[in-house]
Amino acid sequence: METSIPQILHISFELAHTPVVAEEAGIKAEGACIPHLTAPSSSGPLDREAEYLAQVRGRVIKALPKERMTELRRRRNQHLPVYRLPPDVYFYLFELMHHANPGSGVGWKVSQVSSMWRKIALSTPQLWSRIDIINPEFIDACTARSGHISLDVAFEPPPPPPPSPPLSLRHTEFLPPPFYYTELPSPAVRARERLSVASLLPHAHRWRSLSLIRVDRYVFSPLLSVRAPRLEVLCLEGFTCQSLIAYPALKDSPRLRSIQLESGFVPLAYPTYTGLAELRFHSIKPPIACDHFLDALRGSPLLEILDVRDTYISGISSAPMALAPIHLPHLRLIKMDRMKMEVMRYLFTLIHASPTLNISGTQYLPESTDLGSLFPSRRVLGGKLPSLLRIQKLVFGLGVRGEPTLEGYAGSMTLLNLACEPYEPQVDAAEFSSRIFHNLGRALLLPRLEELTIRELTTATMDRDRFIGALGKLSSIRHLTLENCDCAYPPTLVVDSSHRICPSLESLTIIDTFVDEEILVSLVESRVAWEGCALQKLALSRCNPVGQAAALKLKSLVVHVTLMDEPVGLLRAAE
Repeated sequence: METSIPQILHISFELAHTPVVAEEAGIKAEGACIPHLTAPSSSGPLDREAEYLAQVRGRVIKALPKERMTELRRRRNQHLPVYRLPPDVYFYLFELMHHANPGSGVGWKVSQVSSMWRKIALSTPQLWSRIDIINPEFIDACTARSGHISLDVAFEPPPPPPPSPPLSLRHTEFLPPPFYYTELPSPAVRARERLSVASLLPHAHRWRSLSLIRVDRYVFSPLLSVRAPRLEVLCLEGFTCQSLIAYPALKDSPRLRSIQLESGFVPLAYPTYTGLAELRFHSIKPPIACDHFLDALRGSPLLEILDVRDTYISGISSAPMALAPIHLPHLRLIKMDRMKMEVMRYLFTLIHASPTLNISGTQYLPESTDLGSLFPSRRVLGGKLPSLLRIQKLVFGLGVRGEPTLEGYAGSMTLLNLACEPYEPQVDAAEFSSRIFHNLGRALLLPRLEELTIRELTTATMDRDRFIGALGKLSSIRHLTLENCDCAYPPTLVVDSSHRICPSLESLTIIDTFVDEEILVSLVESRVAWEGCALQKLALSRCNPVGQAAALKLKSLVVHVTLMDEPVGLLRAAE
């Protein structure tokens, strides 16, 4: 055993200094260099040999040159399929990765994989077209590697971690968040920001988009003081100014297609933005003059998206019909949130939108009002908002806080996705929801409505009489679905000579709702016997079981019957 130790050291020396032997021919000494020895009489030699082997292993690992290991890995990678693709395929894949997630830094990541990938990445300008790190060296590298293509500039510093509250405060005395973020950036950070701005200014003619989110206005405002003729997208958060004189980027950008302002406001030169397709105002606390707001819409005939949230617009006229209408034939989305009802009604009265317009968001409604106070009168609704007249399917439900929600569809196209909330917090939520649903048919002109789905509605929110009155205003319904509703509602669908609710009903679906089987049979019999439109389809899902006798009776009355998600023939016999 002792004689094997020098042999091990000799082999390790050769492996450490000539690793090519292991690569090209394998370890030739395997099974030959160490002779077969007899078993030792004690464990001492074995312990010493194990110790020597551990030492040798460490020496071999340390002796292998780093460059040699890198070369071996490179030569091995060359045989992998992913490294043997044509260069054009790499160009295409890298560009797809960049466009799928522009902010992920694809160029920087793939350039560190291998020398070949780095060469391809450096020759692909699109990978370096996004500048989103406030660092002058990073900016210089991106502007150089991107060649002459357009640049996307997006600066949003990460919020600093909140420091601990003062020791004098008890654990229950927490100050509001602004208290924790009063620490100013260090001089080194300010210097880096100014150098970054200086590096970007010479390339203003290449900017395609400019996004400044919660950055220091005084440091970054020079980015708006130069002309940006290619600018298409502008996003500003926390910027407020009174004049456009010092900001040519906001005045001389005829190619602007998207503007988003949040937590601040600048008086944009709207008449010059004839190609504007997207306009977003979020949390604008300084009032926007109504004239400026309307000028923005009139000067944007190609507008597709209007998004207004928590924005105060002053100077609303009491007679909007006297003003010239605003034609927006391409408008496909109006998104609103926490806006005053008077402002939105004023807007809906003035615009002439496309028939594919989707009205979405959350709307506050004052006490004793409904959707009739939000939208124009039925007399002019078709000319202003023709999309509401195209609604074929309507879904009414209650949200997490009990607020009424409305979803309107024409086929697979969404035309209405609206949640209503009372403007006054003391308003009774049940009464508010009941009023919205009860006056739905009066507030909206729905000539094409055929399908209605009602969810989460109980008599605590709406009693039987108001439920009947609401459906009485929606006489065109052919398909009705009650989902997780009160058991008091299905009996209201029984018709007789004096009570003919939903006269065109052809299909009834009840889900997660208790229905007495005797009432269910009476309902179907009344719908089949009278001279109006007969019920043709009945479906119950996740409801109480229906006995075999009642199931067969229903099958004899209605052509298509599905109970408990199974055809009638598969139901078990009643106990």
